[in-house]
Amino acid sequence: VPQINHYSKIYNDLHEGIIPQRKFKRGSDLKISTLLEDAYCTLAEFGRGPIKDANLEGGLEGASTTVFQPDNLEELGEKKRLKVSTKIAKKIFEEIDVQTAIAEKNLRELETQLKAKEQELAEAEADYAAALRKEKEVEEIYKRFTPEEIEEARTLMAEVEAMKKREQEFKDDAEAELEAIRQEILAYENPEEITEEQVREMEEKLAAERLRLAEVNDRKTNLMEEKTRLTAEYNELNDQRREFNRLVERMKEECERNQQLRRLLTQLEREEAAQQNVPQS
Repeated sequence: VPQINHYSKIYNDLHEGIIPQRKFKRGSDLKISTLLEDAYCTLAEFGRGPIKDANLEGGLEGASTTVFQPDNLEELGEKKRLKVSTKIAKKIFEEIDVQTAIAEKNLRELETQLKAKEQELAEAEADYAAALRKEKEVEEIYKRFTPEEIEEARTLMAEVEAMKKREQEFKDDAEAELEAIRQEILAYENPEEITEEQVREMEEKLAAERLRLAEVNDRKTNLMEEKTRLTAEYNELNDQRREFNRLVERMKEECERNQQLRRLLTQLEREEAAQQNVPQS
């Protein structure tokens, strides 16, 4: 088969140029008694020049008994030196083709991975640039809040908490007064059990309670006005605080995002450098 013969010729060319060839063979009467003598004889068979050893018995075909002389050995024919089975040659080159196909497949996969990494790198760079822009925007917004404004916000929050405490105290006092009025109403519902002195005491208490009620109403009005004012300030402060917290959280997220992008960018650069250092088949 021409293709198989072609494989055989290529294999023989490689074999001749790279692999040592046995050019001679030993004589039938050659006697070798040591491993060293056998090594000398083998070197002579491969054309390594004359090697003397006075302890040899027998000899090589066409040579003296004390010299391994390649010129006196029986030389092997060219075909015997390089002959290789076409079946073996075909198997060898089929294996070469398989390995070549595997190498090409691996190369294509590496190229695909490289393109994917390049795409990821481009996306990471775009995300990083966008994150930097967002970070600058957050910094600009954050600069709008001065230390004085933050301190003022804290003061307003303290006032709101104090107002809530006063409001609860007012509710407790009002409930106590309401309970006292209820008791007085119950007493009026049973007039037969009340003496004149008790009536006078109750009238005095009633007058005092009316004065106190007027004071409580004035206090309540003032507290309601103060509550309305503080509630408006509190709502505004809450809006500012929520905006501030949202910006702080956003800044944290952007910082974490930037760190992740930096790590990803560094990893992609290392992988890209490593892939560029892979030898091309």
